[in-house]
Amino acid sequence: MDNKIRQEMDKIEIPKELNNRVLLGMENAKKDYKTPNQLKPEKKNDKKRWSPRKKIIFFSSVAVMLFGLFVSSAFVSPVMAKVISNIPYLGSIFQSESIGSLIFDELEEKGYKINGTGIEYKPKKELEVRIEGSDEYFNGVKDDIEKTVKGILKSKGYDAYSVKVSKEPALNDYDLNEEEMKEKLDNETEGIKITKGADKGSQITPAIAEGLMSKKKFKVTGVSYKEKPLNFIISTSIPSSDPEAKALGTEIESMIVEFLKSKEVLSILGNESYEVIVNSKDKKKIN
Repeated sequence: MDNKIRQEMDKIEIPKELNNRVLLGMENAKKDYKTPNQLKPEKKNDKKRWSPRKKIIFFSSVAVMLFGLFVSSAFVSPVMAKVISNIPYLGSIFQSESIGSLIFDELEEKGYKINGTGIEYKPKKELEVRIEGSDEYFNGVKDDIEKTVKGILKSKGYDAYSVKVSKEPALNDYDLNEEEMKEKLDNETEGIKITKGADKGSQITPAIAEGLMSKKKFKVTGVSYKEKPLNFIISTSIPSSDPEAKALGTEIESMIVEFLKSKEVLSILGNESYEVIVNSKDKKKIN
């Protein structure tokens, strides 16, 4: 958290009924803080990334905790609103759950029989939720689940996804051979593996991808990175001949650089240099 935000937060008077809860939460956050481990981005041919049944959630920022407390209470002051607005967009994503995990948790909390959530970027951006159970159960909850998911996406400002609710085939419908079973188990555990010494790009890129690809206005169709030298490569759907191409490329670069200069990301990057490359639809650099 930068000094400006910290100074503004220090000015806030916390109501007595929240004081103990906030102080306790801040202490717990400091004790439990861990740098979020992010998964390596999907390979080109991987269509979906499914969120795991079991997830490890870290409270990686006091700012995130305070955001939740004040927004859910009646004590949102103009000063607090200003502080919240100053938290970088990509930084807030980096410090929270992925959208797939967020939706999974919300639906599971409501008691739905969720098998998993996945995001497909090609040929279109689609968020899919898979449901377990009978046909009768699926037909009874499908519309409610779709409505809930759309509400979560709207609350995050994610307007680039369509929503698909599908039924997970029963396991006894098809007997998997040994190779298929191994692949299934690998896919189910992939999301909860924490690899020591993971490269820097793999820890940072998922937040950039979610933040840019989830909103139509950025026109982002792909996010990748290259190591040594470290490059973050952003693909867009805007032609280089479009009069707004340069402005869009500059805006995207500025957001990423702001994110990469945040305290949390600097703890990963260290002194390593990097380059942000924003490409047009016709593969020309526009930043």
